[in-house]
Amino acid sequence: MKTRVLIVEDHPKTLTSMASAVEAAEDMALVAAVPTLAEGLVLLAGADLVLVDLHLGEDSGLDLIAAAQGFESVSTLVVTMFGDERTTVAAIEAGRMGTC
Repeated sequence: MKTRVLIVEDHPKTLTSMASAVEAAEDMALVAAVPTLAEGLVLLAGADLVLVDLHLGEDSGLDLIAAAQGFESVSTLVVTMFGDERTTVAAIEAGRMGTC
């Protein structure tokens, strides 16, 4: 069974690149690649793994991570340029499984 992946990233080039990588992986299936928190929240239940940026324009990926905690089978992985301690701790507290 393939891992169903949802990508939530507001930078178009990064979103496209990540989606291409997931589509090329034999053991993954792309659920969707969306640029907004609102779209990510709607699609959350259909994913096994969510790759999420922490800074989604006016919104925060932390809200998506927190929402994912309501789905036992959904794991989250933060993909961000921000690696400062405060941001990392906030992501851990929200319930993410990893950061890259």
